[in-house]
Amino acid sequence: MSLIENVPNIKQELKAKYQIDVNFERAKENLEENDGAGNTFKATAKPVLIGTAVVGATTMIFSIIVLLTNGLTTNSEKLSILHPPFLLGLLAGGSIIYWFTGASMQAVTTGAYRAVEFIRRTSNWKV
Repeated sequence: MSLIENVPNIKQELKAKYQIDVNFERAKENLEENDGAGNTFKATAKPVLIGTAVVGATTMIFSIIVLLTNGLTTNSEKLSILHPPFLLGLLAGGSIIYWFTGASMQAVTTGAYRAVEFIRRTSNWKV
């Protein structure tokens, strides 16, 4: 994927610096096999993870409703979209999911960028 094999004299440079013989063709085959295994795992695990998230969110919302209504015995008339605090709670609670998702995506992006910066700063490799 990096097209490193197109760099002139790269095999000789790797042999001289690191004493390794590189087989780029075999490496790409291994990479494709492992990538396929990862994609298969992701495709099979995703429905389970989504289902778990839905069950968890539904349980959390229902437990809050039960807590606020003393086991669905009082204040059940306030569990309406027309009741402003309830509607505001649904909107605020629903938006927290997107905030956490965005924050975790930003953390991964920042971490990956810092890793690339560190590798470029500490490496003698010039491509």
